[in-house]
Amino acid sequence: MVDHNTYNAGKVGEMPSATTLIVIGATGDLTGRLLLPALTRLWNGRHIPEELRFIGAGPVDWTPDDFRSHVRSSLAEHAADLANADRETAVRRLGYRVVDVTDPHSLGGLLEPFADALQGGVGAAQSG
Repeated sequence: MVDHNTYNAGKVGEMPSATTLIVIGATGDLTGRLLLPALTRLWNGRHIPEELRFIGAGPVDWTPDDFRSHVRSSLAEHAADLANADRETAVRRLGYRVVDVTDPHSLGGLLEPFADALQGGVGAAQSG
């Protein structure tokens, strides 16, 4: 029986550990208020792999450290029920890229590192 409440590496139907989640609009209110607190709870509850890479993208000219500082503040406000150490663990997993979604070159630059997997379709990065 598959335990759907806890991520188990290698189980059929589970998320592969090499997954990257790219969120365009990561500097926005909904990401800070809802998505990142939920993602932090999922990580802390072991419902998704610890290796999940989260790359936030947005129009704000921030460094990854600036983004992490922003997320740290959002989590303090919207996930205050979680221990500070758990919030910090999530914050350390985050990356950030500046992107202009109206510019194909900017968007292409965000996706370029994933081009091989995208061309091969879903699951291409896990085939081997």
